[in-house]
Amino acid sequence: VFNKDVYIAQGITTANAAYKKAFNKITSTTSLTSSKYDLAPGSNYRNLYTSMERAYKYSNCTVIGAEEQIDYQAADKFNITAGARFDSYNCIPQSTDLASPVDKNSYIHGTVLGTTAYYRPEGLEAEFFFVRYNNIGSYFQAQYSPGKKMNITAGARYDWNSRYGGSFNPRLGIVYQPHTKTTIKLLYGSAFRAPSPSDAYAQYGSFYTNDSGRTYHSNFLHLPNPGLKPVISHTTELNIQQQLCDNVFVSVDGYYTALSGLFVYGDDNETAKLYHNMFYGTPVDYIEVFTNNDRQKTWGGSIQLNWKGDINDVQINSFASLSVVGGKNEAGLKEQDEAVKDIQLDFVSPVMVHAGIDMKWNKFSFAPRLILMGRQHIAGISDTTSAVIKRQTLAGYTLVNISLRYNLSEHFSIYSNMSNALNQRYKNVSFNNDFNNPNNGLYNGQPQDPIRVMAGINFTF
Repeated sequence: VFNKDVYIAQGITTANAAYKKAFNKITSTTSLTSSKYDLAPGSNYRNLYTSMERAYKYSNCTVIGAEEQIDYQAADKFNITAGARFDSYNCIPQSTDLASPVDKNSYIHGTVLGTTAYYRPEGLEAEFFFVRYNNIGSYFQAQYSPGKKMNITAGARYDWNSRYGGSFNPRLGIVYQPHTKTTIKLLYGSAFRAPSPSDAYAQYGSFYTNDSGRTYHSNFLHLPNPGLKPVISHTTELNIQQQLCDNVFVSVDGYYTALSGLFVYGDDNETAKLYHNMFYGTPVDYIEVFTNNDRQKTWGGSIQLNWKGDINDVQINSFASLSVVGGKNEAGLKEQDEAVKDIQLDFVSPVMVHAGIDMKWNKFSFAPRLILMGRQHIAGISDTTSAVIKRQTLAGYTLVNISLRYNLSEHFSIYSNMSNALNQRYKNVSFNNDFNNPNNGLYNGQPQDPIRVMAGINFTF
């Protein structure tokens, strides 16, 4: 249901302070941060799984952090950066579906949606998880230029988190310029995506009673897995930039990324083994949790051409690019753990084209953008007989976006931005798209905005 009473309202309030001081070749930067996130208690949604009743959600999180960074200019061609950071988190991950909004001025409590009954008019008490944890990070980076044509950057970071342990992530970058018109970059880095509190403690599902509230039962619940670990990423990238002439540049880029420990829905009885088909005394037929299981390999590249020049009094800066992407998901934490075939990626379009022109004539500027999106891979399966299982595809689309600006004076201008200028009726991939299952209660492709025009006045002083 989409109406004015169904909404998700989120707020983030932040405060930052920094102090920088130089001591000869050493520069010290001290930073303090504070951030508070709130999901407003009135936030709610209605869908098939809530019997079209309002399901309220609540969540909040407070973070306080401090960081010290030291930059040391050891020599003209050698620079060192090192630092450490501490963050303290105090969070209530997103709640289960609630029958009414949480009262933030009282102790945090609520009733599970749909559980009020004759013998239990107060319903089942919702379980809120109060998560407190710290993260300590330290990092080191060195930059060295052995000559005019080369620059080398090497660094590493180590994080220790009281929820999920440690993570070590190195990085290396080499920039080589054989001559003034050619630049070659080789980059490697590892990173991690930490499980947010709502990833690790997400909960949803429903209960029912056949005896007016004496006992309850559930067919399905998604419940927390506090042991969820980070997703680990390793990426290698090669980029070559070439100046063909004074006004023409070409850039070619290729990359390969390997991910491990992807968050996957799993049967608690076969994975985490935390609940044994019971949740706070209530029997549950099937309990689902997030687990770290699958791997993913992604590769691709792009080529972009830029031209910059003048035609009479018109200044022009233009570009056109072609991007391709491929990859596959692999089941299991290791190759030897695979029990099923690899499968194509979803939520991707293997081929994309972007083009644009920035034109300026006296006080007038004009900037059209063209996006050509190829067919989009969705979650549904089309072919299981091939070596890699193939996904169904959703139609691609063509978009034209336009920006206009006219400077009436040095400080005063008017502008207009037009999105989807051709008024295309197109769709993007949506969750669990499957054309073979039209009754799954979900859109087979998310309808996107039609033409949208925004105009305004800009004043600088």
